[in-house]
Amino acid sequence: MASIVEIADHIKAVVEANATTVTPQIKKVVYGDVDVVTDSVTVCVAPDSKSSTLHNSAPTAKRSHTVMVTIYFAFQTDPEYNHRQADVLAETLETILNADHSINGLVTFGMVSALASGYVRKNGELVRTSRLTITAESYDRI
Repeated sequence: MASIVEIADHIKAVVEANATTVTPQIKKVVYGDVDVVTDSVTVCVAPDSKSSTLHNSAPTAKRSHTVMVTIYFAFQTDPEYNHRQADVLAETLETILNADHSINGLVTFGMVSALASGYVRKNGELVRTSRLTITAESYDRI
Protein backbone atom coordinates (compact mmCIF):
# COMPACT_ATOMS: atom_id res chain seq x y z
CA MET A 1 0.00 0.00 0.00
CA ALA A 2 1.43 3.35 -1.04
CA SER A 3 1.21 6.24 1.37
CA ILE A 4 -0.07 9.65 0.32
CA VAL A 5 3.38 11.02 1.23
CA GLU A 6 5.07 8.64 -1.23
CA ILE A 7 2.63 9.70 -3.94
CA ALA A 8 3.21 13.41 -3.26
CA ASP A 9 6.99 12.86 -3.13
CA HIS A 10 6.93 11.19 -6.55
CA ILE A 11 4.76 13.94 -8.06
CA LYS A 12 7.17 16.55 -6.63
CA ALA A 13 10.13 14.66 -8.17
CA VAL A 14 8.41 14.65 -11.59
CA VAL A 15 7.76 18.40 -11.38
CA GLU A 16 11.39 19.03 -10.31
CA ALA A 17 12.70 16.88 -13.18
CA ASN A 18 10.74 19.00 -15.66
CA ALA A 19 11.25 22.41 -14.01
CA THR A 20 13.71 23.73 -16.57
CA THR A 21 12.13 22.13 -19.64
CA VAL A 22 8.69 23.76 -19.31
CA THR A 23 7.75 27.29 -20.34
CA PRO A 24 7.72 29.36 -18.23
CA GLN A 25 10.48 27.67 -16.24
CA ILE A 26 9.72 26.72 -12.65
CA LYS A 27 12.07 28.45 -10.21
CA LYS A 28 11.15 26.61 -6.99
CA VAL A 29 9.35 23.35 -6.11
CA VAL A 30 8.36 22.63 -2.48
CA TYR A 31 6.53 19.96 -0.53
CA GLY A 32 3.59 21.59 1.24
CA ASP A 33 2.74 25.25 0.78
CA VAL A 34 4.52 28.58 1.17
CA ASP A 35 3.54 31.68 3.14
CA VAL A 36 5.52 34.03 0.91
CA VAL A 37 6.13 33.62 -2.81
CA THR A 38 9.79 34.59 -3.27
CA ASP A 39 10.36 33.22 -6.77
CA SER A 40 8.55 34.19 -9.96
CA VAL A 41 7.21 30.68 -10.58
CA THR A 42 6.79 28.48 -7.51
CA VAL A 43 5.10 25.07 -7.50
CA CYS A 44 3.86 23.50 -4.27
CA VAL A 45 2.95 19.80 -4.01
CA ALA A 46 0.86 18.86 -0.98
CA PRO A 47 -1.20 15.84 0.07
CA ASP A 48 -4.85 16.81 0.44
CA SER A 49 -6.81 13.74 1.53
CA LYS A 50 -6.82 9.96 1.76
CA SER A 51 -9.80 7.72 2.30
CA SER A 52 -10.41 3.98 2.45
CA THR A 53 -13.58 2.03 1.79
CA LEU A 54 -14.45 -1.66 1.58
CA HIS A 55 -14.56 -2.85 -1.99
CA ASN A 56 -17.20 -5.42 -2.97
CA SER A 57 -17.57 -8.45 -0.72
CA ALA A 58 -13.91 -9.54 -0.84
CA PRO A 59 -11.56 -8.39 1.90
CA THR A 60 -10.28 -5.56 -0.28
CA ALA A 61 -9.89 -1.88 0.52
CA LYS A 62 -10.20 0.84 -2.10
CA ARG A 63 -7.78 3.67 -1.27
CA SER A 64 -8.44 7.10 -2.73
CA HIS A 65 -5.69 9.72 -2.56
CA THR A 66 -5.86 13.40 -3.49
CA VAL A 67 -2.75 15.51 -4.01
CA MET A 68 -2.80 19.22 -4.87
CA VAL A 69 -0.24 20.89 -7.12
CA THR A 70 -0.43 24.67 -6.81
CA ILE A 71 1.38 27.00 -9.19
CA TYR A 72 2.11 30.51 -7.92
CA PHE A 73 2.90 32.89 -10.76
CA ALA A 74 4.31 36.16 -9.41
CA PHE A 75 5.70 38.01 -12.41
CA GLN A 76 5.14 41.75 -12.16
CA THR A 77 3.59 42.18 -15.58
CA ASP A 78 0.09 42.73 -16.81
CA PRO A 79 -2.70 40.54 -15.34
CA GLU A 80 -3.62 39.01 -18.71
CA TYR A 81 -0.04 37.76 -19.24
CA ASN A 82 0.12 36.32 -15.71
CA HIS A 83 -3.24 34.58 -16.12
CA ARG A 84 -2.38 33.04 -19.47
CA GLN A 85 1.13 31.91 -18.49
CA ALA A 86 -0.07 30.30 -15.24
CA ASP A 87 -2.77 28.42 -17.15
CA VAL A 88 -0.34 27.34 -19.89
CA LEU A 89 2.06 25.98 -17.26
CA ALA A 90 -0.80 24.18 -15.49
CA GLU A 91 -1.89 22.46 -18.70
CA THR A 92 1.72 21.54 -19.51
CA LEU A 93 2.14 19.96 -16.05
CA GLU A 94 -1.22 18.20 -16.50
CA THR A 95 0.09 16.54 -19.67
CA ILE A 96 3.37 15.55 -18.00
CA LEU A 97 1.68 14.14 -14.88
CA ASN A 98 -0.98 12.27 -16.87
CA ALA A 99 1.72 10.44 -18.84
CA ASP A 100 2.17 7.98 -15.93
CA HIS A 101 -1.25 6.77 -14.77
CA SER A 102 0.23 4.39 -12.17
CA ILE A 103 2.33 7.17 -10.59
CA ASN A 104 5.49 5.07 -10.82
CA GLY A 105 3.61 1.91 -9.82
CA LEU A 106 2.34 3.38 -6.54
CA VAL A 107 -1.37 3.28 -7.49
CA THR A 108 -3.73 1.38 -9.77
CA PHE A 109 -4.80 4.55 -11.59
CA GLY A 110 -4.15 8.25 -11.12
CA MET A 111 -4.76 11.38 -13.14
CA VAL A 112 -5.20 15.11 -12.97
CA SER A 113 -8.92 15.31 -12.29
CA ALA A 114 -9.35 19.08 -12.04
CA LEU A 115 -7.60 22.32 -12.90
CA ALA A 116 -8.66 25.56 -11.22
CA SER A 117 -7.41 29.05 -12.00
CA GLY A 118 -7.55 32.02 -9.66
CA TYR A 119 -5.78 34.36 -7.25
CA VAL A 120 -4.61 34.12 -3.64
CA ARG A 121 -3.08 36.59 -1.21
CA LYS A 122 0.47 35.77 -0.18
CA ASN A 123 2.30 38.16 2.12
CA GLY A 124 -0.29 40.86 1.40
CA GLU A 125 0.08 40.66 -2.37
CA LEU A 126 -2.27 39.21 -4.94
CA VAL A 127 -0.63 36.26 -6.73
CA ARG A 128 -1.99 34.42 -9.76
CA THR A 129 -2.46 30.68 -9.18
CA SER A 130 -3.44 27.55 -10.99
CA ARG A 131 -4.19 24.43 -8.98
CA LEU A 132 -4.18 20.88 -10.26
CA THR A 133 -6.04 18.19 -8.33
CA ILE A 134 -4.56 14.73 -8.75
CA THR A 135 -6.83 11.84 -7.83
CA ALA A 136 -5.37 8.36 -7.48
CA GLU A 137 -6.89 5.01 -6.55
CA SER A 138 -5.42 1.71 -5.44
CA TYR A 139 -6.81 -1.59 -4.14
CA ASP A 140 -5.28 -3.57 -1.28
CA ARG A 141 -6.11 -6.92 0.29
CA ILE A 142 -6.96 -6.51 3.95
